[in-house]
Amino acid sequence: TTHFAFCCNVAILPEPEGNESILRNIQQTLRKDGSAVVVVPSLESALYSSWRLVEWYKKEGVDTHEIPDSELSYFNENRDIAQGVVFIDGVPTKHYLETELEVLFSSIDLTIDTIDRLEYDWSTEFASPPKWMGEPYPWDWLIECRKK
Repeated sequence: TTHFAFCCNVAILPEPEGNESILRNIQQTLRKDGSAVVVVPSLESALYSSWRLVEWYKKEGVDTHEIPDSELSYFNENRDIAQGVVFIDGVPTKHYLETELEVLFSSIDLTIDTIDRLEYDWSTEFASPPKWMGEPYPWDWLIECRKK
């Protein structure tokens, strides 16, 4: 067992059971009161980035219905978005809601001390973002937790 674990974007499988298993393994490797820092993609940020993309097109005079489907290919179907699965370059990747993390970590006996945004530049989302696109920036969730 260990006092500390750090995991960045490892619980990102499209199947919820696999991610729960990954997080449970983290919990099992920690000593009592051991702590972990876990970074996972944010579903709120993915939705926000999509909204900013639509805003960008509108500023360039493109109607929402004229945006190429390939630009909005993050979400294949309603079932995917309901599960937090976002397609990044065609790869299904689990993204998390902040409240979902609270429920999930509690269910595997990890106490969350803090959940913070780990922000990134817009260039992580778009090849050439316009200069006007500033804060707030896209983010992942950074969770500091400990074993109960």
